[in-house]
Amino acid sequence: MAGIYMHQPNPLVSETWVLAKDGTFVYRDSNGAKVNGTVTLKDGVVRLQAGEVVRHFSVAIEKDGTLTFSRTENDAPRILNDLASMSPSVLKSAKYQKK
Repeated sequence: MAGIYMHQPNPLVSETWVLAKDGTFVYRDSNGAKVNGTVTLKDGVVRLQAGEVVRHFSVAIEKDGTLTFSRTENDAPRILNDLASMSPSVLKSAKYQKK
């Protein structure tokens, strides 16, 4: 899954998620949000952690490399840093296209 992925939740905002081979990530959006953290994948669920903020998404990988993240039942991040606002946060799922 290592690579650069982009999501555009609306015409004015774009989000970028960069996953490194060592299991670290950088998330940023066009409004200035930015956070670094770690990623683990187990049984189709991605766990992202940056400081005290933890996100849980089920992940589907399409043939073109697009990732669809869907919030799991236990995805209820504390709003302590910018990872809490990463899509999907309001909607149930978000597609991140591989660049």
